[in-house]
Amino acid sequence: MYFRLLHEELRRSAMRAVAALLAVPEVERSPSMSEFANMIRSNADMTSIYQSVQGGDGAGLGPAEGMDLS
Repeated sequence: MYFRLLHEELRRSAMRAVAALLAVPEVERSPSMSEFANMIRSNADMTSIYQSVQGGDGAGLGPAEGMDLS
């Protein structure tokens, strides 16, 4: 159980780092960051973690801000 909690905290910490990178002005010009943001959008678990560290609805996920969560 302890390792599971550590794993979850590591995932949240990594997603906070990603959120900071995606907040950099003009990040949409980076194809690799754009691809990474798309990867987050396409994975429900990653999207959920991203939203929890942002405290919101997934806004700010890079170039294609209008993420459909349905």
